[in-house]
Amino acid sequence: MQERKILIVDDEPGVLSSLQDILIEQGYEIEIATDGQKALRKMEVFPAEVVLSDYMMPGMDGVELLKKIKQSYPHVIPILLTGKGGISVDMLRSKIVSQTTTRATGSFVSSGG
Repeated sequence: MQERKILIVDDEPGVLSSLQDILIEQGYEIEIATDGQKALRKMEVFPAEVVLSDYMMPGMDGVELLKKIKQSYPHVIPILLTGKGGISVDMLRSKIVSQTTTRATGSFVSSGG
């Protein structure tokens, strides 16, 4: 059976805990990080297939983080979450995949209105 590993990155403990609980229940192996720098360090030792990141975080935002991860780990599927409305999905996608790959792989989820 293939390992199903997901790295969740968010600066809000409640969001991390909720996503972690849901995904563990579904059979995924989960690691968490509270910021972009910690996430990059986790990727060195935890070969995640998917990185689920918040968009708005202090320091490195989710777009910058996912761009760096795609440069070093092109096989990773990036998923960007945001609670902020009015953010263009096409703009976010282009920022992450430009200069990293010609294959636009990834998902973008907004809970904002």
